[in-house]
Amino acid sequence: MRLNSFLVPAIAFGVLLGSASAQSGTLDQVSPFPSGGGGASFNADATSLTWQCQVKAGIPGQLEGVTFSAAQGNAGATFDVRLRAGAGWNVGPALFSGTVTKGLTGVEDIFVDMTSAGLTLNANDLFVIEIQGTGSGVWLGGSYVPPPGAPLYSEPLFLGGPGCFTDCGWRIAFQTWMVGGFSSFCFGDGTQATPCPCSNSGLAGRGCNNSAATGGAQLSVSGSTAPDSIGLHTIGELPSALTIFLQGNAQISAVPFGDGLRCAGGLLKRLYVKSAVGGAANAPLAGDPSVSAQSASLGDPIASGTSRWYQAYYRDANQSFCPAPTGNTYNISNAVRINW
Repeated sequence: MRLNSFLVPAIAFGVLLGSASAQSGTLDQVSPFPSGGGGASFNADATSLTWQCQVKAGIPGQLEGVTFSAAQGNAGATFDVRLRAGAGWNVGPALFSGTVTKGLTGVEDIFVDMTSAGLTLNANDLFVIEIQGTGSGVWLGGSYVPPPGAPLYSEPLFLGGPGCFTDCGWRIAFQTWMVGGFSSFCFGDGTQATPCPCSNSGLAGRGCNNSAATGGAQLSVSGSTAPDSIGLHTIGELPSALTIFLQGNAQISAVPFGDGLRCAGGLLKRLYVKSAVGGAANAPLAGDPSVSAQSASLGDPIASGTSRWYQAYYRDANQSFCPAPTGNTYNISNAVRINW
């Protein structure tokens, strides 16, 4: 079977995930559908084709569901979706199985509620989203980066059996959503009423973009609150940026903060100061106090049943990148609320 018999370039679609409104949880994983070059379309029509997207959870909680970007198909067209725990290629029990129906003709973002599966995950747990056509003409959006470039999502895509699909540069677009003790918000992706300071919107679920054009920094959380094993993790910073993990005891409406937006407010504490490695920073590290212990030592003991709000701000000294307001030498991630 020729490559172009079941996927074709889709540069003209230009749709971004994230418009689906049925979900209410925390955005976790994003396999994007680029708005410019590099987009691709995948056959979710043929009943003979079964795709499996391997996903690695970034935060603990229960999987709420998945958003797909349907690139083609008429209203009423369908495709089947299944969920399996573990790595792909996966023939284990289907924890969820359902038929998705398009509500619109053409490009459409579709949220699939999978809470009925009861799939509870720890950070770095693997699961598989399986897609199979029903013969009704649906094609899904996604991306392609030819090797040796890195694909736009780290985990592999499978078609019909073991082995990463073709040259491993292809990815079906999706977003996964989690419910539990953590929630992400204050995104610099154009969804806030307050725009990024110089129209520097980032990628979905991240802070405002930076001078390295990473799409912005994304803060995520791992571990649990009882006992406290919370970890704070960022990606998308400048390669070796000085990073401050910030805690607030209140949520505020987004306000400009350097080249980004801050929503953590109230009593603000600088919990940890770290240097990013390859644009990623983590805290606490070995030998550091836990988040709750560090907070208590700084005069803000955290009582069970209360919440705290977290962001990471980091150095970005390129003042010409975001000249309005002038003089900014830092940017900031999205925010995360932790219910203790």
